Amino acid sequence: MQAGVIKIQSLRLFPNRAGAFTLIELLVVIAIIAILAALLLPVFAKSKQTALSIACLSNLKQLEDCCHLYTADYDDFLPPNQAGGFVSEPSSTNSPSITNNVRSWCPGIAPLDTTTSNLVQGVLYPYNKSPAIYRCPADQSTVDGYPTLLRTRSYCMDISLNCPDAVTSYQKFTEITQPSPSGLFVLIDTQEEDIWDGTFGIFSSDSFWAGY
Repeated sequence: MQAGVIKIQSLRLFPNRAGAFTLIELLVVIAIIAILAALLLPVFAKSKQTALSIACLSNLKQLEDCCHLYTADYDDFLPPNQAGGFVSEPSSTNSPSITNNVRSWCPGIAPLDTTTSNLVQGVLYPYNKSPAIYRCPADQSTVDGYPTLLRTRSYCMDISLNCPDAVTSYQKFTEITQPSPSGLFVLIDTQEEDIWDGTFGIFSSDSFWAGY
C-alpha cells in the first residue's frame, strides 16, 4: 500500500503534459526564429550576389580566352568588333538603324534578339560553343516586346579593339602598347538600358561620331 501512495503523489507532482508547449513558449520560439531569419537573410542575399559576380567574371574570362585563341589562329589579328546599329543624327539615339555585322565577335542587337542564332554566328563561338557565357547570370533584362524572355547577351567589346568605326583601334594584339595588354579591358558587362550592339566605347571629341 505504501508503494501505491508514493505513485499517486508522483503523478500529482508532475502532471502529464504530453510534450505540449504553452502559448508563451511558442511565441518565444517564433520570435527567436524571426530574429535569426532577419540576421541571416542579408548574409544569404550577399552570398548569392557574390556567387553571381563570380559567375559573371568567369563568363568574361572565358570570352577573353576565346579572343586569345582567335588571335592565335588569325595571324595576331584581334576579333572583328563591328558595331551593329547607327543613328541618323546626333542626339537621336532613340531610333537607331540596324546594320548587318555578321563578321563580328558577336553580331546582333541585345534588346531585340529572341534566339541565340546571332551568338552562334559570331567569330568567337567556335571556341566556346556555349551561349550561356554571353549573358551575366544576374542580368534579368528581357527582350523588347517579350517580357518573359531573357536576353541572350549582356556584354560588349571595347571599341579600342579592331573596330572599323574607330580609326585608332588596335587591329593586332602586338599593336597594344599604350596601355599595355594587361591594362586594356576587352569586354564589359553593359548596363541593361544602354546595351545595343556588341561594341562599347566613347568616341574622341574630334571624331565623326563625337556628337553621337
